[in-house]
Amino acid sequence: MQSGDVRTASQTLRLLLKLGASGAVATAGLLFLVASKGGLRLFSADPAVLSAVPLVSLSCCILLTPFAFCMEGAHIAAQRQQWLSRRLCLLTSFVGLTYRFAMPADAGLAQVWAVFAAYLLARGIWYAWGLWGPRGVLTKPQPAVES
Repeated sequence: MQSGDVRTASQTLRLLLKLGASGAVATAGLLFLVASKGGLRLFSADPAVLSAVPLVSLSCCILLTPFAFCMEGAHIAAQRQQWLSRRLCLLTSFVGLTYRFAMPADAGLAQVWAVFAAYLLARGIWYAWGLWGPRGVLTKPQPAVES
C-alpha cells in the first residue's frame, strides 16, 4: 500500500480474505462438528456446562473474526491507525452501551456471543467500506503513468 499500487494491494487483500475465509470455514465447521458430537466433554462432563455452550453463535464468531481482522490489518498497512482507532472506539462503545442498556439483565451466554458476532460483522463491514467505499483507500484514483 505504501507504493501506491492500489490494484496490487487490492489483489493481495482479496487473496488474504480468501485464505482467511477458507480457514475460518474449516475451523468453524470442525468446531461445530466436534462440539455437536460431544467433543466438549474433553473440557467438562457436566451436562449443565455443555448445554450452556452456544454452538451457533460461537461458530459465527469464528467465521467472522478473520474477515474483521484482515480488514483491520489492511488499514494498519495503509497507515490509517487514527481512522481505525476512532471507528473501533465508537463501535466498541456502541456495543457496550447496547449490551448494558438494551439486553435483558438475565441475558444468557448465547446472547453475549450473538452480540459479539454482530460486533465482528459491523467491524468487518465498516472497515471494508473504509477500504473499498467511495473515499476508501483502495478506490483512490491511480496516478497517471508517464511513458
